[in-house]
Amino acid sequence: MGKYRIATILPEESQTAAGTKTIDLNLSDVISRIEIKLDRLKAQNAMTSFAAADVTKIELVDGSDVLFSLTGYECQALNIYDRKCGSMNEGCHINANDEISHYGLDFGRYLYDTMLALDPKRFTNLQLKITHTLVSGDSSCVSGTMEVRAWVFDEKKVTPSAFLMAKEIYSYTCGAANSYEYIDFPMDYPIRKMLIRGYYTATNPCDTISEFRIDENMEQKIPIDMGTETYFSFMITSNKWQPIYEQFQATLSASATYYVTPTWYWNDVSFWPSTSTTQYRSAVGAGGRITITTTGAAELNGSVRGYLPNHCIEVPFGDPDELTDWYDVTGKSQVRLRLKAGGNGTNGTAQIVLQQLRRY
Repeated sequence: MGKYRIATILPEESQTAAGTKTIDLNLSDVISRIEIKLDRLKAQNAMTSFAAADVTKIELVDGSDVLFSLTGYECQALNIYDRKCGSMNEGCHINANDEISHYGLDFGRYLYDTMLALDPKRFTNLQLKITHTLVSGDSSCVSGTMEVRAWVFDEKKVTPSAFLMAKEIYSYTCGAANSYEYIDFPMDYPIRKMLIRGYYTATNPCDTISEFRIDENMEQKIPIDMGTETYFSFMITSNKWQPIYEQFQATLSASATYYVTPTWYWNDVSFWPSTSTTQYRSAVGAGGRITITTTGAAELNGSVRGYLPNHCIEVPFGDPDELTDWYDVTGKSQVRLRLKAGGNGTNGTAQIVLQQLRRY
């Protein structure tokens, strides 16, 4: 590849139990992206949960300094919003076949961003830690593999001035409908974007978190105060969000439940059977949970289309490609997020992710 190369951080490694894989990053080349690939050998023709449920945490640390810390759900959602890719899953849900999912640590605004990238020489003890369950997506799974690659600058010599750092800063169990939760932002780095994740099974995120507001310096200024459903409609009509498209392959014998990346109310599920039997979706599919029923055995091939990956709502701050346009909180005395619980608030959880600009 000349000026660039794809380095192997972890060759394909067998997994037969849950655990945390710790990998020392001994690269000296500047890193644009790290990508994790998980392969799970399915043992049933349905799903227990989302493929991303298998990854409970991805961390990049330098000793006690945490540079990246997200769950699999959050990591995939951030990838989809940043990359504008269709999905991070390959969508094969068939017994004895591979269920493959990907998780990326993007240190720049795009692949091979010369200004923003991770320079290992700036750190002393970089380690990547991946905690996985093996069985969350398929409770009968007994084996799988993991591999990790890095997209690095090779012959092209670059001197990045900063990198993108992403962390979950807050997680809580929502209160009763219409109750509020207040969250103080960290004030150390400018913020490129925020993800609000409102999760409850088979539920659209806007039913868990119905409103969000940001205020500065004890409500002296309120940059945004909006209902999440209204915000959703603004983002899609202004072409800020692209639909998520995910491949869908399944084998049915009666009725089975599947979990897909888009989690808006009405996911468009298009499929065609390999036989003349009749299939129909017996549940609306809110929250990425779809139940399909058939009158006889059949293999289905198709796709799913929708919005809000893994129950996450993106809130970008300014032009995502212009560093000086991002939300610089460093000179303010306080920035606070307020979330309002929706009708499913008492049953749901919420997480807040910030993607920040960290200079060397």
